[in-house]
Amino acid sequence: METIKYIIKRLLLSLLILFGVSVIIYGLARMMPTDFVDQQFQGAISQGTMKQEDLDRIKELYGLNMPDAYLEFTPGDGSMYSGEKFTRNTKEVVFEEDVLLGGISYAEWYAGSYYGSGNHQIKFSEPNEVVILLDGGSEVKCTLNKSANRLAIGNNAGIQQGEYRPQNSGADTMLETTWTFDDGTTDYVLALSRGVAVYTSVNGVTGETSTPKEFPYTYRGVVELGEGVQRVVGEEGEGEDDGEITIVEDFEVKETGTYRLAFSDEWRKTDDNGHLVIDRNATRQLAVTMTMGSEFNVKTYSMNVKYRKANFWDKTGSVLKSYFNWLGNMLKGDLGTSFKYKRPVADVILDNMGISFAIAFIATVLQFLIAIPLGIKAAVNQYGFVDYTVTIFTMIGISLPTFFLGALFIRVFAVGLGWFEVGGLMSASLAGSGASWIVRLGDMLWHMIMPMAVLVILSIGGLMRYTRTNTLEALNADYVRTARAKGLSEKTVIYKHAFRNTLVPLVTLLAGTLPSLFGGAMITETVFAIPGIGKLAYDALVVADVPFIMGYNMFLAVMTVLGTLFSDLMYAVVDPRVKIGK
Repeated sequence: METIKYIIKRLLLSLLILFGVSVIIYGLARMMPTDFVDQQFQGAISQGTMKQEDLDRIKELYGLNMPDAYLEFTPGDGSMYSGEKFTRNTKEVVFEEDVLLGGISYAEWYAGSYYGSGNHQIKFSEPNEVVILLDGGSEVKCTLNKSANRLAIGNNAGIQQGEYRPQNSGADTMLETTWTFDDGTTDYVLALSRGVAVYTSVNGVTGETSTPKEFPYTYRGVVELGEGVQRVVGEEGEGEDDGEITIVEDFEVKETGTYRLAFSDEWRKTDDNGHLVIDRNATRQLAVTMTMGSEFNVKTYSMNVKYRKANFWDKTGSVLKSYFNWLGNMLKGDLGTSFKYKRPVADVILDNMGISFAIAFIATVLQFLIAIPLGIKAAVNQYGFVDYTVTIFTMIGISLPTFFLGALFIRVFAVGLGWFEVGGLMSASLAGSGASWIVRLGDMLWHMIMPMAVLVILSIGGLMRYTRTNTLEALNADYVRTARAKGLSEKTVIYKHAFRNTLVPLVTLLAGTLPSLFGGAMITETVFAIPGIGKLAYDALVVADVPFIMGYNMFLAVMTVLGTLFSDLMYAVVDPRVKIGK
């Protein structure tokens, strides 16, 4: 019973440690600059395979952005979501330098998805109609064709019908620009700007321009309200960076209809010169006509729009919400989708962990088989030739950097002597040759010799010195002197009495072997171009693959905590004096 209680306590402590580690990992990820993420997907955005809105949403889902300002929509009475706030992040600079100055119309700014409580969403499409209000209350519906860059005006009494084209083909927006139509004798010009449509005609013979007519105008588009769950998925290409990352959404429409900026009496105000003045606050209000089930069941309600800057509590709430979303997904086994490898992070780790495990496991076994006997031999011959010789070589191994020793091995044994090939786990001559699995296995083991040698040389020094120190302490203990006094052979005294007590402190080293077994040797794998999890983690780190970095580090933290728990339990195995739970 005491043993079970102890294990439960250690498990709870391990969970607390992992929670603290997750906070640190997430905090460090939040402090990383996201410019790397923007640069990585810039090509996809410029090619049209990804929208900037999708990239912003991906960064928002992974908690990589800090809210700057918000757009909030609140449906009025008549909607099943009446009174609920739907929010989307925006930029203060976009509003002040683009929207207010006319570079982006309100309709284009509003287009996109907004998120309410739970999985509730509102989706506004970009407008497909310009609605002009003529004198007397009649409307002119102008259809936008963005693909053809045309504006089609039907038959009406106020404006020449026909297909208009932009006067400036390089205009930033189709929704607020000047459109022209030439019927062969007269040029008709329709200038749309900030809610005011100015209509003129120019006689092609005399060049006379008609008196400008001003009308208020608005836009109409499609709106959907419903429930949806978004997830980031990747699609692999021929190479690592050829794939794409997209947002896949399961969206169930509950309400659908059309929206437009609401007309208001404020729109008919004129200034001292008789020109129409548009109240910008009025143009931000939306009138939504919702069709529920059939054309005979139509609801019309308003939708309030609010723009506001993010305050301290908004930013704090965004960080906490993003953290707990990430933590909840991680507990479900979802570590996200790698930006670089275009696959789920968990799948990338599991698929590439085997190579790293094989190399690290063999190197660890060799490390213990070489270092422990050398440590015992050095302790038995303290200050002798063997002790100094072993110490010198092990200290050299400890002092050498991994990348330097790896490069030295490549230069001497691969380039100089030509004994080994560098890069990968298989010779180029065997690729696609149809060789048997035995030949392939032998070739793979041959490629592993150099990286395993580097790992062993760099690791035996510390373990050997640790074994030597513990053995010297055991050899000077009273029970060893008693064993010698009883006439036991020196071999029995060392390997039966002293060695087992030497193992007790060495068990603590087991805590560090588990993450190295499964987590890979990042520098060694990178130097020798071994496609293990360590090299993949390094490549992901270079390009700021935040989901992979966070998932990989959390994986290492779990392995470290499990290794520590395992080493605690192993104390009772190697030392009978230790009782678990006491």
